[in-house]
Amino acid sequence: MFPEDALIWFKDDSRAGSGTGSGIFGLRPNRSFSFPLGKFATVFQTEIYAILQCAFENIRMEGLIKISGFLFSLIARLHLRHLVARQ
Repeated sequence: MFPEDALIWFKDDSRAGSGTGSGIFGLRPNRSFSFPLGKFATVFQTEIYAILQCAFENIRMEGLIKISGFLFSLIARLHLRHLVARQ
């Protein structure tokens, strides 16, 4: 389904009484990172943080790469979902 050289990442984020956090898991490359974000970050902020950390990790590993329009449309959709949820 994906080209052999494709980087494949998954993200997860959460909010609980003890705080918020996000994480990324790489299928290719085989890496994972977690990021505690304190008590006051919103779920939207944890989602964006995970996406940005994934992009930064790709840049660190592969050098400067193109961040496609998909990333920006994903962030825009998350932002709209966040705004609708707040109403």
